[in-house]
Amino acid sequence: MMEILLTRIFSFTVWYHLAYLTISTALLGFGAAGSILSAYPRLIEKGVSKLAGSCSAAAGLTLIAAVAILGQNPLEPNRVLIEPVSFSFGLLGYYVAITIPFFLGGVAVAAPLSAHPAEVNRLYAADLLGAGVGCIAAVAALAAGDGAAAVFVCAAVLVAAGAVYSSGRRIAYAFAALAVALAVAAPSAKHVLEFTPVATKEVGRALAQPETEMLFTRWSPVNRVDLYRKKNPKAALWTSWGLEKGFDGPLPEVISIQYDGHNGSSVYHVIDDDTMQFLDTLAPTTTSTI
Repeated sequence: MMEILLTRIFSFTVWYHLAYLTISTALLGFGAAGSILSAYPRLIEKGVSKLAGSCSAAAGLTLIAAVAILGQNPLEPNRVLIEPVSFSFGLLGYYVAITIPFFLGGVAVAAPLSAHPAEVNRLYAADLLGAGVGCIAAVAALAAGDGAAAVFVCAAVLVAAGAVYSSGRRIAYAFAALAVALAVAAPSAKHVLEFTPVATKEVGRALAQPETEMLFTRWSPVNRVDLYRKKNPKAALWTSWGLEKGFDGPLPEVISIQYDGHNGSSVYHVIDDDTMQFLDTLAPTTTSTI
């Protein structure tokens, strides 16, 4: 569930080709968890329930923390050639922030497998079943709410798992209460987790302009849709780019629809034929003879 949600979120805040760093980071976190438990078996000997429970709950809380930081500080891929050192440190920061919840979640999964090798067939079957349910839950959460709410729901599931793992009543009740609180707060999570796309995306550019009026935003399992209007028609995409210099005719009101922050469409408010007069001068073509 974490993998799918983070991939969707980074597809909006960062350009899509970097969104899939979530997959490699998840593998890194899970692999590191198994390596740590193999190198330090005493961690399991001290109590597998306590270890798995605390790590599972911590995974949920660090997930929220990571999204809160990275959601408002998107990584700009264009900086890789302009500022390679700064970009490298930023990318490293992304990897560290995302690896932590996956590492903690990996410990919560690997600890029972390591502590009960004779039951590995049933435990691994439960693990695969849980992973499948997590995929469905990610789709359902994005369909029912927004990205921030889905993250809170995922964190609530992880903290609830911590309550189930824990053997002590007090800590189990505390984790259960926290999980309920996160689930109840999910519809209002957008006030805590904000997502800002990079400045090179169309929505990123639009949000940086004071004349932009956001009309509608909706998350889905496929993408995030943003609908907005710019008060100045000359600030809109196709009524500014390619427009012939010196054109002083009327410009229609434009509403922009963008998907995952970029690659969208423009909707023109057509009143009469004069409204679309600007198209005659937009990106004029030339004819050549071969």
